[in-house]
Amino acid sequence: MRGAGIVQSLDLLVAELLAANRLQAVLTDWSADGGPISIVYPAIHRESPKVRVFAAFAAQLLEDYRLHVDRLLALRA
Repeated sequence: MRGAGIVQSLDLLVAELLAANRLQAVLTDWSADGGPISIVYPAIHRESPKVRVFAAFAAQLLEDYRLHVDRLLALRA
């Protein structure tokens, strides 16, 4: 932003700025799909209902945001 240079970032973090034309994608031929996001916790909490509920909540939140980001980026195309 403001001519500060080039940065490599996750689309999840900059999608709204791209959609608002505050950032511009460059070198798009060199972009790649990212890996999965994981929730990591100590094995002792594996059977914890609180951990399972939080993991399910976080997974749904990220899935919903991924759909939002995909819609924003599709508007730019």
